Amino acid sequence: MKQSRVKWLIVLITGLLMAANVALGFFLIEQTRVSLKTLIDNRMLDVVKTAAHLLDGDELAALKAEDKGTRVYQRVNDTLATFQANIDLRYIYGVRAVGDKEFIFTVDPEPIDPGHFGEPIVYTDALYQASLGTPAADKEPYTDRWGTFFSAYCPVFTSSGQVGGIVAADFSAEWFEEQMAQQTRAIVYSVAFSLLMCASLGMVVAKRTKELELARERVEHMRSARDLYKIHSETDQLTGLLNKKATERLAGEYLAERKPDTMLALFILDLDHFKEANDTYGHSFGDKVLAAFASMLRHEFRPSDVVGRFGGDEFIVVISGLPGREIVERKSLALLSRTRELAVEGRNVGLSVSIGVAIAPQNGNTYNELFQAADHALYTVKTQGRDGYSVGPEDVVHRQEDNP
Repeated sequence: MKQSRVKWLIVLITGLLMAANVALGFFLIEQTRVSLKTLIDNRMLDVVKTAAHLLDGDELAALKAEDKGTRVYQRVNDTLATFQANIDLRYIYGVRAVGDKEFIFTVDPEPIDPGHFGEPIVYTDALYQASLGTPAADKEPYTDRWGTFFSAYCPVFTSSGQVGGIVAADFSAEWFEEQMAQQTRAIVYSVAFSLLMCASLGMVVAKRTKELELARERVEHMRSARDLYKIHSETDQLTGLLNKKATERLAGEYLAERKPDTMLALFILDLDHFKEANDTYGHSFGDKVLAAFASMLRHEFRPSDVVGRFGGDEFIVVISGLPGREIVERKSLALLSRTRELAVEGRNVGLSVSIGVAIAPQNGNTYNELFQAADHALYTVKTQGRDGYSVGPEDVVHRQEDNP
């Protein structure tokens, strides 16, 4: 009788362990599906949000099929193609809403079998949500003539705040199901072995944790690729400084963060007679001059200062946290001196620089107000002999010779 009780107790415990492991198996499969889908959704949303940030909503809204081959159409196509070539996704393309829950392709950089401008797109709730202004990802896969996909969507807004277009990115549902099938098989095997010993349960949990960590590492790697692309998109390729768009964005952020008891200065620097030097020594040498001038600017200013190339031979510098105007004047004089001493390949270039400066809050509190004030000051310098600096609207030009 006692042995019978022990036997039934063992059977009961075994049955309970089996039920617990089966329940655990179903739980792990569902958690893996949720975790993997969440990771994919977040990554895809990161991609479409980044791409949407780089596009102009007014241009997207105005695009027509006959615009193919134009500069605007090609710029949109090239931006999307960069993501498709460098990020682990199947397709990325532009979408436009044309009616109540009706959508069409606009720009598709896919080289082999693209969606044609005006071709209908399969409706999903996430796509509709994006057309209302909120980024979203599909909860369930859908099928079109290219296959079965999960997609993420992000609206691109016009200057008036309307949705001018949508960026969509596809991720293969087949790949997702293959990964889930592999994970499911692994869980079933793990549960079967765990019935032999309780310790197997810890092994299953460890394996699941490791697999999820590998999935996270992959997503982090993809995110790093996005960050590298962002850095590339904000850098002037010739000088290594910030480009115009990044400079304007950071200047606006600095102005928004400025403390009431400090000043912020915006410098516009224009190399005097650079065109003549370029024509005399050649464009290759001119590029080296711009690079050398950019290097000098990086050396003269703090790493926290905004130093960018506005275009051509014009540069912009924004410095914040200033206690007074004296630093602006010292920096301006130093820049006049360093520019005169600028040498490339052992040769003194013989250039000078004209500098227009505007200070917040005295000359304005927005980027546009400061830029206009600094541009006016720069014009004053250039019309009064160049090789000097002027601050704000005072119409007075200061030169190095005035401060021996």
